[in-house]
Amino acid sequence: MAKGELTLRQETALAHYLKNGNKTEAYRVAYSTKNMKPASVNRKAVELFDKVNIRSRIEEYVRKRKYDADITQERVLEEEKCIAYFDISQMFELKEWTLIHPKNLPEHVRRAIKSIEIKELRVLKGEPQRYKFKYKFWNKDGSLERVSKHLGLYERDNAQKAAVIQINMVQIDKK
Repeated sequence: MAKGELTLRQETALAHYLKNGNKTEAYRVAYSTKNMKPASVNRKAVELFDKVNIRSRIEEYVRKRKYDADITQERVLEEEKCIAYFDISQMFELKEWTLIHPKNLPEHVRRAIKSIEIKELRVLKGEPQRYKFKYKFWNKDGSLERVSKHLGLYERDNAQKAAVIQINMVQIDKK
């Protein structure tokens, strides 16, 4: 076996751990633990997942998942920007001030929507089906606060408000 490769049992434990997130349970799936105390199983699981080759495979998996999911600081801030700068007028046709159908909304507007409730309206025979849409939006205040914290906009304000406290230490002689 080449350096860094895993045994079949290690691969099994790793796969189970990546699926369920429980090292002890993953160890139980891959190894015989019938005659072991729970504390011993826990200890062995910790030892197994502390091995360099297994840790590196977990890190590799996490990096790949992060890449596949496109989770980056820039992407998170882009989502927050859509919420923070959402303008309700972008949901309407400007000429008639009628709501735009959800599938025709711009992407940045759709990102600001938390949920949509859709009701079919009664129509007379031969009329096209009509719908009523009820929108809920993500919290704009919360988004602005998260972005402000990320950008450090509160640091200067917090520093100005910080009180300087001096503590005088007095030594008491015990006699």
